[in-house]
Order: sequence, then structure tokens, then C-alpha cells
Amino acid sequence: MDEKLIIKTIAQINEKVKSQMWMDFEIGKFNGFELEVEGGIDLTYRRRYINILFSDIDYVCLKSDWKTDEISGDFLRLATESDILELKEKFTINTGGCKVFIFNSEEGGYLFVAAKEISFKIDKDAVTVDI
Repeated sequence: MDEKLIIKTIAQINEKVKSQMWMDFEIGKFNGFELEVEGGIDLTYRRRYINILFSDIDYVCLKSDWKTDEISGDFLRLATESDILELKEKFTINTGGCKVFIFNSEEGGYLFVAAKEISFKIDKDAVTVDI
């Protein structure tokens, strides 16, 4: 996937997440090749506001669920070279052909996915709390 398209997709995801007062996220599905991260204001309801899909996965380091109530900065970003060097010291990541996507959560810690592609879907009928 072209890096410009990845950056544009990340910006769109961040815009959607920032449009809400808070969001909770969880791993929706993972089959070893594709990972779906689901987000909404209340995960007890089945409808999710945003579904983020990562394809051609190399590495996943996520909690089963996390919150964005009190984060500063972007919810999702591409790893910098220094991020990748730090992550490679702690994890066995193969970044050949993959991008490393880092999630920001209020709990902190390492939340990232190494994958070749990213996309997302919005459910406009899901319950939301707009800012």
C-alpha cells in the first residue's frame, strides 16, 4: 500500500476518533492474516462506530481492549525510525515491506501492529457522542 495513502487513511481515522468525546477499542477479529480493531463509545452494544482493518500482518502487540478517554495527540500514527529501533530491541518485528502502526491509549504501554495495509469503515447508525 502506498505510503501517501496510508498517511491519508491514518489522518481520516484520527479525525473520526477525535470527533467523539471518548472511544473504547477492542480486538474484533484476528485470523493471523487480518486484524480488525473495533471502536465505539460503549462496547457492550454490538454496533461499533469504527472498524479498522489491518491486512498482511507481521506482528501484533495489543491489549484485548483499551480506552481513549484522556489521550493527548493522535490516536493512531506511523512509527518513526527511532520508534522502530526501540521496538526492535524489545520485540522480534520484521519491518520488511510492513509499516508499524502505533496506537495511543490512556493506559500507555506498547500497542502496535506491523502490517502492509490499513483500511476502515464507519457505521453512521452507531451510537456516538460528538464533540
